[in-house]
Amino acid sequence: MAHDESSNPAEGCVLNFLGEFSVHRLYDMVFTNQKEKQKLYYKAISLEVNAQQGMLFLSKEASVDLLTYFNCFSIIKWKQYTTLKELIIAGEIAGKAEIKIFTAGKGGKTIDIFKTEGVFVKSFKIKDLSGELLGLEIKATTDCCIKEISYNGEFESWRNLKIRAVICTYKREKYVNATIKKLSDFSHEFPWFSSLVVDNGSTLPTCNTEIVKIIHNPNYGGSGGFTRGLMEELRSNSSDYVLLMDDDIDLEPAVLNHMYGLLCGIKEEYKESFLSGAMLRMQTPVIQHENTAYWGKIRLHSLGSGWDLSKQDTLVKNEQIPDRENHYGAWWFCCIPLTRVPQIGYPLPVFIKGDDIEYGIRNNRKIIHMNGIGIWHEAFENKQSLWVDYYAYRNFFIMNQYAKGCNRWTLLAMICGRLTVHFIKRHFKETKIFNIALRDAMQGFDRLTAVPAEKQLEQVRALQGDGSYIAAVFSILWKAFKCMFLYEKIKKDYLAFRQEKLMDAVFWREYLKNGKYTL
Repeated sequence: MAHDESSNPAEGCVLNFLGEFSVHRLYDMVFTNQKEKQKLYYKAISLEVNAQQGMLFLSKEASVDLLTYFNCFSIIKWKQYTTLKELIIAGEIAGKAEIKIFTAGKGGKTIDIFKTEGVFVKSFKIKDLSGELLGLEIKATTDCCIKEISYNGEFESWRNLKIRAVICTYKREKYVNATIKKLSDFSHEFPWFSSLVVDNGSTLPTCNTEIVKIIHNPNYGGSGGFTRGLMEELRSNSSDYVLLMDDDIDLEPAVLNHMYGLLCGIKEEYKESFLSGAMLRMQTPVIQHENTAYWGKIRLHSLGSGWDLSKQDTLVKNEQIPDRENHYGAWWFCCIPLTRVPQIGYPLPVFIKGDDIEYGIRNNRKIIHMNGIGIWHEAFENKQSLWVDYYAYRNFFIMNQYAKGCNRWTLLAMICGRLTVHFIKRHFKETKIFNIALRDAMQGFDRLTAVPAEKQLEQVRALQGDGSYIAAVFSILWKAFKCMFLYEKIKKDYLAFRQEKLMDAVFWREYLKNGKYTL
């Protein structure tokens, strides 16, 4: 332990102490009174603990565990990704309390126990800390209030960044307006952050302020909306990173501080990496739907799915998820260094489904993820329909042309596997949609983009899975057989399109101009 300021210090001691060093405030501990989310913020060990107005109140002899999803500190990730030298924990407690600072995971142990009243500051060299996670336990010796606790750091190198969220929306005013409000409030406090809303439905009023900008766009799906956002940001050259976000997420704003500190202090070898936020389930908020994911040559594999993040051992396991081939972060929360776009090109014009998968694979850099960086989202099984299935089937065929380790045999396995699953589950309409999706995917992007995406969507929405199931099965098998012989040509055409059309904004600019609304 390098420094210790915890014995009844005077008001303002935190600021005086931190002012002695080149220290950056990383993030504050946050608390909630929402019972269903509470264990992601704090866990009462004994007696009464209540969150009010951003503070935590403990009755005498009550204890609380703060090694939680949002309030723990990931030793392993801050060591790995950043140039952090010294971790400084600072806080203020009204009343008397005993604080234990401890680590969890391999080599985890208690590293300090002390009594405090008022302001306290503790400092640790990051190289001396063992374990995956660090957290605090606080026991009240009188009635007390935890007014604030923050993680701060001294770094070998730090760069102040500008980050802009890009949100793609389509006629979902209820959700997007709530998200805009939350992000705008955050920007007032942290001016390094701003938002760009790409409105594919053109129903929101346009605006252009330093905090939020809203623009209209033709309905070219998520890929068209997010790509438009990337184009706008490259043109304005006002941001270092672009944070791609869904419009209907539930966000704990402190997540943005976690993200910012990590990126500002990042090591040189990770400056081209994408940072991915986990998805937690809206209906069961402590359960993780997906940490990150990878394309397993035949289908998607979610990592950390179904894990209960209210448990300490699960949080440790969540930090140990290994890298995978074809690893990616989904665009419900994915932060991309803007300098990578001219280097790797723009996303595929796939409307929805799979654009984030291919783009993450294309970047070919480590995916950064960490406890405390995640959002809540409604489960995707609640959003399924035949027209969404069409895009999923078509684009997963396309994914086979770009993902590492894929070939004609993995494509055949994917086609036959999906056909079998549909038969077992008696998904006869889905089988007929699958047949149409395969037909279209085999044509390549030049044909797929010859029709404006809005018009194609109208055609896709009209699909009802009509016709003979048996005929669809034989048609799919014939297409699978045909793909075996034409695989190299199909793959070559897809790779050529990406290289020739997506390395600058020309294709996308012209493609979007074919929509109902000109740029």
